[in-house]
Amino acid sequence: SLRQASALRHRSSVGDQPATVSMPSRATIRLNLTAGTTSSIPCHVIATRGSFREQASSKSLQLVVRSLAREIVLTAASAALAGLAVCGNPDYPSWRVRHARLRHSQPPNALENGRVMRALTASQVRDLAPMSHAIEMMKAVFAGHSAGHTISPLRTPIEMPNGSGVVLFMPAYVPESRNAPAAVGSKIVSVFGGNRARGLPTINAIVVVVDPATGVPLGILEGATITALRTGAVSGAATDILARRNARTLAIIGAGAQGVTQAAAVSAVRNISTIRVADLSSEAVSSFADRLRAWSPQAAELVQPAANARDAVEGADIICTATTATRPVFEDAWLSSGAHINAVGAYTPAMQEIPDETIRRAVIVVDDVDAALHEAGDLIQAVERNVISRDTIAIELGHLVSGTAQGRLDDDQITFFKSVGNAIQDMIVAGAALQAAERTGVGHELSLS
Repeated sequence: SLRQASALRHRSSVGDQPATVSMPSRATIRLNLTAGTTSSIPCHVIATRGSFREQASSKSLQLVVRSLAREIVLTAASAALAGLAVCGNPDYPSWRVRHARLRHSQPPNALENGRVMRALTASQVRDLAPMSHAIEMMKAVFAGHSAGHTISPLRTPIEMPNGSGVVLFMPAYVPESRNAPAAVGSKIVSVFGGNRARGLPTINAIVVVVDPATGVPLGILEGATITALRTGAVSGAATDILARRNARTLAIIGAGAQGVTQAAAVSAVRNISTIRVADLSSEAVSSFADRLRAWSPQAAELVQPAANARDAVEGADIICTATTATRPVFEDAWLSSGAHINAVGAYTPAMQEIPDETIRRAVIVVDDVDAALHEAGDLIQAVERNVISRDTIAIELGHLVSGTAQGRLDDDQITFFKSVGNAIQDMIVAGAALQAAERTGVGHELSLS
């Protein structure tokens, strides 16, 4: 286990097959771990200790490689400098690895044969993927998405024949970034309206991740928490880029699970002094601070219940809407000059949270242009009513991160970020959480054999 102070040592003889490493980004390690057993493990090279030339002259080598599920450290001693083949780099000398230290939570053959996967609960996901880290992940993954480096097919809905609910399958692939490993898998979300009468949640979700190098199942994670985390985090990323630096007052309209993480994320990127919360449900408002405390104890102390949406919005620097409303939840006249808006509700063409007047005068940024034009009710309806043209919806969050487009140009502009969500968000968070869990030994390991 990664928590153990010492790792297993496996010694190969002079006649063993050399480890073969493809530099600089991928590797396939072939080692005789025990007599008669060969392990072949595709992975990513993440670090080298010193340059190859320096290590050649000093008669030592340590090369660290890692895949999503495991870390392998190869160490060559002076007596073993006979032939580690570094493929694709003819200028580098060759060495043979004599010693290998492998860190596994299970024996190598169990991992290699896909017999073990890790399960993470909601609280474990929160601990392993802090909001501040998730915000940076959103910046990275949407920059990659706008550049065409991610894969996220349209979600597939399966309607129950009796009309009791729907199950959505949301697959995605994200490449390795500075914040997280490459990951591929799917989120499975179910929405069953009758569950409340049964004492069950209306929405349930899991995220399944497989190793992008081998297809081996790696983990299963509680999905509702990932959804709330990544939805908040993308608003945090947009706020960090678009909101005024001196923004202090936050208004939350919609005090459900998504509203909670909106508050946590915005508080992570701005020095917020007041969080005003409005919702049609007084119970949701009264419990908001307690639920926010699980994400951000500091932000929870800033919560002030608002009697209505107007009391929340007037004078606010940042407004977050997280509702299923079918008509605007505030009036344009309530907005202060220079306000920034994050809208994460209104995820179907029939829904609307933001008034037409605001959309007409705002700088509009979306998570994905195509998805927004198909799902974002605020924008779809504004286009249909000729409030804005379709061409107005052109700037993605990823463009702002990469610097290929501009957002706010002055402190008086109204900026509006519209997110309908994308499975790449779930996948990058899930991959990072699993990587951290493997490193720290968190989670429950499930044998699939």
